[in-house]
Amino acid sequence: SHKKASEIRGSTTDPECRKMKMSDQSIQCAYNFQIAVETDSELVLSTKAVQNSSDTGTMKPMFENLGNKYQRKITRYLVDSAYIKVGDLNFLHDQGCFVYSPTEKSTAFTIKKRVYSVGKKVSEGEKEFIFRMKTEDAKKIYNKRIRTSETINAFIKNRRLYQLTTRGIQKVKGFIDLICLTYNMQIILEMSFFNLYAKKTRQI
Repeated sequence: SHKKASEIRGSTTDPECRKMKMSDQSIQCAYNFQIAVETDSELVLSTKAVQNSSDTGTMKPMFENLGNKYQRKITRYLVDSAYIKVGDLNFLHDQGCFVYSPTEKSTAFTIKKRVYSVGKKVSEGEKEFIFRMKTEDAKKIYNKRIRTSETINAFIKNRRLYQLTTRGIQKVKGFIDLICLTYNMQIILEMSFFNLYAKKTRQI
């Protein structure tokens, strides 16, 4: 059967992008970009373009990407509740990585209700996640994500770089990588100036 034009989720100019609901509730042809940021330095570590408006199910692929790219064990992973998927949560738990996320929305809230329900079968990863996020320490750690994620998002929006002129998922990802490289260079320059100023201040 043939789909009506209004039902087609692709684009006539870029067959690899998809129709997605934007923050203003409009429907646009777009890509969903995942950007991993290190919370202390605020440097971008990796990016990934996906053809789905939902963030659910993207946590595990990015975690594996970071592990393979940097060959380092990741012990903390901070995400919005929209990223939580039971399979991904259990996978990271088995890898010895603690996930930090709000538990009042999406799948995270469903997990929370199941953990506190009598007779419901839950995994060790689910229980450990819910009980950890009750602690003040976990909430303080998660707050780092709010600052770091908003910094890179603001960098992109303030320069009106959310509308791209390239087509195809690989070219678009390359464009986003260049944006993130520019952002990283700015962060590094700011660090250098700060360290130089701090050194001169100590000398005085």
